[in-house]
Amino acid sequence: MHNQAKSRTVNSAARIKHAVKAGESLASIALKEYGDARFARLILTINRGEVPNRCDGFNNYAFIFPSQILLLPTTDEAQIYQRQFFTETSRAKFDLAHYARPAMPSDCIPSAVLDNFSISGKEVESHFEIESSASRLRAQAKEEQKQAAEAREEQLRAAKERAEQVKAEFIRAEEARIAAQRERENQWQAPAAPATPARPYLHLVAENTTAAPSTIDMTPPAAPPRPAAKRSQRQVEIADDHELFFSQGTLEITSLSHYCRLMKFEAMEAQASLMIKLQVFDQNRWQTIASYVVQKEATQRLAHYSDGSFDFVNLELPRAVVKELSVSDFNRNWKNYTKVYFNHKEKIRLEQLTGPANMMMHAV
Repeated sequence: MHNQAKSRTVNSAARIKHAVKAGESLASIALKEYGDARFARLILTINRGEVPNRCDGFNNYAFIFPSQILLLPTTDEAQIYQRQFFTETSRAKFDLAHYARPAMPSDCIPSAVLDNFSISGKEVESHFEIESSASRLRAQAKEEQKQAAEAREEQLRAAKERAEQVKAEFIRAEEARIAAQRERENQWQAPAAPATPARPYLHLVAENTTAAPSTIDMTPPAAPPRPAAKRSQRQVEIADDHELFFSQGTLEITSLSHYCRLMKFEAMEAQASLMIKLQVFDQNRWQTIASYVVQKEATQRLAHYSDGSFDFVNLELPRAVVKELSVSDFNRNWKNYTKVYFNHKEKIRLEQLTGPANMMMHAV
């Protein structure tokens, strides 16, 4: 529903308590409950004492965390807010990045919020009851999700096979072209060779001399044998990114600095996969440190680390919002992402050298 608050079955004059889940943001809650992300500003105004503003050095954002309880505006409040503030000017000035930061599982609750925030026993029981109901619904839909995942894997396998086939045909065509070119060069350089000598000789005979004609070998020295072409370590390590080059879609690579770049791949189909990767050049390869992945069934935000591990959350945002949010997030905060990546890498290196126990003693 566009620009209209959704009708509710409960009392329209009473505010509703909402428990924040991992992956939700103020924009996604407003879009789900009222049909327009701009209602996030009204939700933030009502919960001003519980939702602090934070700054990461580049921009401000509303900080929410999982299990936080928010008060949602009533239907009457939403309608009044819509009539008073929903204009074309407000749409243009609405800062989506301020309200679209998702709540991560690793978020710690600030002490200032803990001091001024308390939850009653009934609210906790209600929250657990909601979670148990959601778990039952997820269990009922597990089989459908499994079938959808199998279908998605089958599509990915088919796409990978097509990419491999195209790559193999390209390599065969390139090898045939090189072989034909070498054959033409050999035919041009090598005239009809005599049967006896192994290599052709050019004989220069001096006239008006009684001595035997002198023979000079004018054959150029044989070229040293070329070593077999070895595949560089970089080519081996970025083989995964090559799959994007042979996939059907648009691939854009934006350089943010000499060691950081932004890679965006969007398939040709309307609702197909969308991948936005933030990469740094580390150990002679482009290493992905953060990414947004949009599939037909799920949308995720991932944080990658140097040891191969990663964290992820499911985002409840439309495709267009995720596309705009991811590019804006990486363009503004790529320095913070690289700092987190290299700090995690240094921590792993120190743990390998000194051990976790010494690390804890050093921290104390």
